[in-house]
Amino acid sequence: MDDFSTMPNELGSNVDGYATDWVGLESLFRASPQVGEPDPKAEADLQAIRLVESILQKDPIMSHELHLQFRMALNLRQSSLADANLAEFMAHDHSLSLLASSSITQALLREMVTVAANIQLLACACLATFSSRLRAVQPRRWEGSSGPRMFIVEGTGPYEPRDAGSPSWIEEYRVYRAIWHLQLHADLLVAGDKLNWPESDLEHLRTNHIDWNHLPDVAGEELRAVSECLESLRGPTIQPSSSSSSSNSHLISQIPDVSQLRHRFDVWVPPAQPKPSCNHDDVAYIWGQGLEMTGRNRAANAWEACQFRTSHSRWAKFQVCSLQDSRPYRALGMPIWDLWRLYGLGLWNALYPIGPNRATVPTPDGSEVPMGSCPPSCGGEIDYRFSVYIDARLKMEGQERDAWVEGK
Repeated sequence: MDDFSTMPNELGSNVDGYATDWVGLESLFRASPQVGEPDPKAEADLQAIRLVESILQKDPIMSHELHLQFRMALNLRQSSLADANLAEFMAHDHSLSLLASSSITQALLREMVTVAANIQLLACACLATFSSRLRAVQPRRWEGSSGPRMFIVEGTGPYEPRDAGSPSWIEEYRVYRAIWHLQLHADLLVAGDKLNWPESDLEHLRTNHIDWNHLPDVAGEELRAVSECLESLRGPTIQPSSSSSSSNSHLISQIPDVSQLRHRFDVWVPPAQPKPSCNHDDVAYIWGQGLEMTGRNRAANAWEACQFRTSHSRWAKFQVCSLQDSRPYRALGMPIWDLWRLYGLGLWNALYPIGPNRATVPTPDGSEVPMGSCPPSCGGEIDYRFSVYIDARLKMEGQERDAWVEGK
């Protein structure tokens, strides 16, 4: 990236306002041939480094811990890297500002901007794909009549899901975190092989997808959901997966370039980061949209409970398929959705997590909803509702495979 004084006047006068995200910054480089032709040996321009550092510090997603993933990925690409093993590399302080480094070349900075822009594009592709799959499902509920002592289930009927709007910050963060983790995982294996790290380190990276990066346990299903989504965007799996548990499902070894995807997707800037809050009456806390949800997911326990209840053929009334395979559950993006979206899908209750319950619950769209589920549920009905979503996704997969084979 040559001196920014060589940029066209119309770009140079508005560079700080234009390059507020990775795709915008990469577009800026592409729009200016002078900036877009990096010298593989020359040091990066200070203003270019400032732009990148500004995004790392101000971007709603990157500024919450993920800037560390960017800095680690950059350090792994340094020609001076000489760490003898994984522990030695991880022990470095990777939070240091890029402005404190004296060894960032134009080519390296440009490469990292391209990597980050690709991740932004892939995150939007995953979120759009998960949303599209959900919209293709017609949810159903139990129907019946109220008897003197209990609700009598007589059949099932469709219901209209409530639109939760654009992805929330926590939903986007979970997807971005997963893709950055996959990117860094691939980078570590490349660097480790190049530097002849001990085979035990490389094997640890291959078999322990979460431990090395200190991700919370709940991030495991998020990783698998995003990895499988990225794999499907290049082409559906021709042979159906077996009904295996999520613990032994594989992760992709290399995230794709967005140019390899079968379809083009819109790109957008992530929503604003929620403010930290310890108030249990806060809307973000009630609906699992706050910063504290980066390490927790209250909905994960609900899905595990459904699987437990319906194991060993103990199916709910009218249940249409098994819930023991988590793959279609992940394919619908369920591990990344917040509680507000799950409520709109009829898969979560409106309630205060802590404290006395009240008649109504405030919502992210500014309205209030009555306590309970929408539409109301009965007993083990949630198992049936989930089975409708899972069965619909399994049928989608079959249609996608058929269309893929026919188009080959």
